[in-house]
Amino acid sequence: MIKFKGLIFLLCLNVVLSCYGLYASAEETSNAVSAPETTAAPLAPKAENIPTAAPISAPTASTVIIDFTMNPTDALPSTAYFELYDTNGTLLDYTSQTINNTITSFTLTFRVPEYTLGKTFRLKLAYGMKSITYYDNTIYIGETLDFSTYYYADENSNAVIGNHFLMTAGADLEKRVNMYIDGVYKPVKSRVINCTLMVPVLKTAPLLGIDDVKLDYTYNSVRVAVGTKDILFNIGSTYTTLFGGDWYTPVPTIWLDDDAYVPLRLLAEAFDCPLSVYDHYDYMDVMLSGSRDVQKYISLSNLSKKEQYVRDAGLTSQTNYLIWISKANFEVNVFERKNGLWKLMESIPCTIGTDATPTCVGTYRYYEKIPRWTYPDFYVGPVMRFNGGYAIHSTLLKYDGTNYNAAVRKKLSHGCVRIRPDKMNWLISLIPMYTTVHVTNE
Repeated sequence: MIKFKGLIFLLCLNVVLSCYGLYASAEETSNAVSAPETTAAPLAPKAENIPTAAPISAPTASTVIIDFTMNPTDALPSTAYFELYDTNGTLLDYTSQTINNTITSFTLTFRVPEYTLGKTFRLKLAYGMKSITYYDNTIYIGETLDFSTYYYADENSNAVIGNHFLMTAGADLEKRVNMYIDGVYKPVKSRVINCTLMVPVLKTAPLLGIDDVKLDYTYNSVRVAVGTKDILFNIGSTYTTLFGGDWYTPVPTIWLDDDAYVPLRLLAEAFDCPLSVYDHYDYMDVMLSGSRDVQKYISLSNLSKKEQYVRDAGLTSQTNYLIWISKANFEVNVFERKNGLWKLMESIPCTIGTDATPTCVGTYRYYEKIPRWTYPDFYVGPVMRFNGGYAIHSTLLKYDGTNYNAAVRKKLSHGCVRIRPDKMNWLISLIPMYTTVHVTNE
């Protein structure tokens, strides 16, 4: 009875399985097509199982590298100078780069004392380009920008060093310059570099009347001279020798187009060439006159001995006139300043003090005008006082206007200098107050 009930149970189970398609015979199983195998997607690891980079110590470096890109179209040839500082303003390194219209990129490497990454540096554009842009920060000549080095660890815990940067350089562009010398247009190709007007000196100096211009290949320099005054421009350098002294120009002398480009203003002011510049943004008008120093130098060869004496003595005057009284020659020499030189107007015979009452010697100023000095039997006048009781005045005159003593080229006075009335009247009407009066024994 128990076996029968068990058989009944198995038959019922078979029916149930067949109804749900969960049962197959051995024959059906052997004839079925196998489904392809698949691989389940891996589960995301838990947060605590995500690998992390091991901590790293801050690395060090001893260079800062900057890659520049630039648009070379119409770039003005120049030499750009860059300076690198720390945030305290200490200069760490400087370098330069040639700029022209063929260069599209360049790299600057600054060598600095070893530092720990994360340090901030300050880059200065000294001159030679218009601007530098780093992200949204743009600086111009003389300005600075700050940027910071950095580091981080990659997936393999290796240090990634960030001391290499990318910036954009903006070059100076060509500007048309129209040059006029003594009102006449001259086709000289000038250039504006770092806001400085540069001219080809070998071509420009002769137009100003300066013919003594020599190129020295040995020292890579050019010398410009008028008489004993000269300038030595060192090509590729701001260092310049001006009249024997050290001088630094805002832009280095540049060799372009078979000529040395130098600052026009320095050249003009050194050799007394009147200069006016009118900047119209996209072009400039430059008005120049020839060197007045050249005219002075030409005049030097024609100086008289008296003029040469005054020049060599280095005499000056607050006015455009100067008086030199030569006791040895019994002369009052009157000079007028012309083009920076003392030119002799007239030499007037005079009487001076006796050996017992000599005329003073030295350099003085005419400081008082007096109509006359009167005495019982005569008068003198007009009178030009220059040192206490010492004066230049007329010879002795009677009160009726005739001569009392008209002698000149004698030692007769008590120290004053006498000249004849007509010359005295001319002298006092010509010479302004505070004119130099120079008295010598020569």
